[in-house]
Amino acid sequence: MFATLVVAAGWLIVPALAAGAAAAWHYLPGISSLPESGVESFLPQDTSAARAEEQATRLFGSSLLPRIAVVQRNPDGLSLDQQRWIVRTAVRLDQGRLPGFPAGSRALPYLNTLELVRGARERATAAITYLGFESSVSTRDQRALADRYADAVSVEGAPARTTGFIPGSLAESDAIDNGLLWVELATLLLVATVIGLYFRSLVAPVATLAAAGIAYVIAIRVTAYLAERRGLHVQNEVEPILVVLLLAIVTDYSVFFLSGMRSRLRAGEPPRVAARHATAQVLPIIVTAGLLVAAGLATLGLAGMSFVRALGPSMAIVILISLGVSITFVPAVMGLLGRALFWPGLREADAADPLSTRIGAAIRGAVAHGTSRKLGAIPTVFVTGVALLLAATGIAHTGLALTPIRGLGADTPVVRADRDAVLGFAGGIVAPSELILRWPAIASDSAGLTRLGRSLGARHEVAAVIGADVPRLPEQARIAFQTRSGNAVRYYVALRHQPLQLGGDRRSPPSRGGDAAPALGIRPVGDASALRR
Repeated sequence: MFATLVVAAGWLIVPALAAGAAAAWHYLPGISSLPESGVESFLPQDTSAARAEEQATRLFGSSLLPRIAVVQRNPDGLSLDQQRWIVRTAVRLDQGRLPGFPAGSRALPYLNTLELVRGARERATAAITYLGFESSVSTRDQRALADRYADAVSVEGAPARTTGFIPGSLAESDAIDNGLLWVELATLLLVATVIGLYFRSLVAPVATLAAAGIAYVIAIRVTAYLAERRGLHVQNEVEPILVVLLLAIVTDYSVFFLSGMRSRLRAGEPPRVAARHATAQVLPIIVTAGLLVAAGLATLGLAGMSFVRALGPSMAIVILISLGVSITFVPAVMGLLGRALFWPGLREADAADPLSTRIGAAIRGAVAHGTSRKLGAIPTVFVTGVALLLAATGIAHTGLALTPIRGLGADTPVVRADRDAVLGFAGGIVAPSELILRWPAIASDSAGLTRLGRSLGARHEVAAVIGADVPRLPEQARIAFQTRSGNAVRYYVALRHQPLQLGGDRRSPPSRGGDAAPALGIRPVGDASALRR
C-alpha cells in the first residue's frame, strides 16, 4: 500500500519535499548559528576538571584567562621601552582605559626578562600576555578582541599574534568551513560518478543527489532549530560529520531502490509496476536498517561528554529525516521518470537480455555460488578476517587528542605564536594548567601560598608557576588569582611540554611519576594545615 501510494502520488510528493526544503532553508536557522565547542564540551561529567571549570567561572567571573595568549618575540631582544609598553598596555586594559574593550577585560603580561621560567633558552626576547573576558562574550568576539589587543600591543620587530585554545579552536573551525564546500563538491562528484557508471545513466545520479540535497537542507536546519529551541548543545563543528552520514544513508538507500527497479525493467515489467514492486521489496530492509542505526546513535545521549551526548541525537535526527526523504522522494521519482531514469544505459533492447547482461549475471552467479559453498566459504572467511585484522592494526597506534594548535598548518598565525612562546619560554606556557584552592581566608595565608608555589615550581615537569603568591605581580593582576572575599585562590602551572598536543613533548625528560600532571602530586586539601604542610 505504501509503495502504491508514493509511486502514484509522485507528482505531489516531489514538489512538496522541494517546497519543504525551501521553507526550511528560509525559515529555520543554519548550522553556523550554533556555538563553537568549548573545552567544557569535551570534559566528561562529574570529573574534577569539570568541577574546577565550573568553580573558576563562578568564583573568578571567567575561567578563560589561560585560553587566549598574545605572544610577541624578537630574537634580537626587546628593548626596555618595548617591555614597558607591553606591561603598560596590559595595565590600561585592566583599568578599563583601553578603548574598544568591554568592562571586566583582563590582561596578565609575562616577560622572559624575569627569571621565572626554569629552562627558558632566551632572556628579554619574548612576552606573553594572557587575556580574559567575561563569560557572556562569545568565543568569536573574544578572538576579535584578542586580535585588536595584539594590534595595540605590537612593537617594532615583535609583532603580536594570538594563540591558545580559543584562537586555535576557532582557526580549526574556520579551516573546516573553508574546506567543507570543496570536500562536499568532491564527494558529490565521486558519488555521481560511481552511480552513473554502475547504472550507465546520466539521470540516476541526478535523482540521487537531488534526494541528498533535499535531505541535507531539511536535516541540517531541523537539527539547528531543535538545538536552539530544545537546548540540544550541538556545536557547528559537527556539520562535516552530519554531511558524510547523510550522503552515505541517502546514497545507499537510493541504490537499493534503483537497482530493484532496473532488474524488474530488464525482466520486462512496465515502469510503474517495476517501481512499485521494487519499493515494496526493499522498503522493509531500508526502514529496519534506518531505525536500527538511529536507535544506536541515540544511545550516545548517555555519554559522559556533552559534545558526544549532543552529537548522538543529532545524528539520529539526520538518519530519520534522510530515511523519510529516501523512501518517499526516490520511489516518487521512479514512478514519474520510469525508464528515463536509467537513460541512456537502459534501452528497450535490454529486455532481450544482451550478451553483456548475461556475462555480468554469470560472473555474479559464479561468485555467489563459490563463496556460499563450504569449499569456498572457509577460505573466503579466512582471507576476509586476515584483511580486517591487518586493517585494524593501526588502531593500536592511534591516539585521540584535541589539537587546536598543533593540528593547524605551520604558517598559520596561531602556530607561529605558539612556536615563539615555546622558543621564548617553555612548551606549556601557552596553555597552563589551572589549580584552584578554596578555604576561608586562604588568600591571607601568604606564607603557606608561597611555600605551595615554590613546591610546585620545584617539580621537574613544571616550567613556571603563576599565582597570587608571586610578589612581583602588579596589584591589578592579583585579582585574577584571588577572589574579593579572599576565600579562593588559583595558580597557573605551566608544564615543560605542550599540553595541547598528543602525549606532550616527547623530547622532555620522563618524570619519576609518569605523566606530568599526576607527577605533580596535587590532591584536594581538607584544611589550612594541610596547605601549610
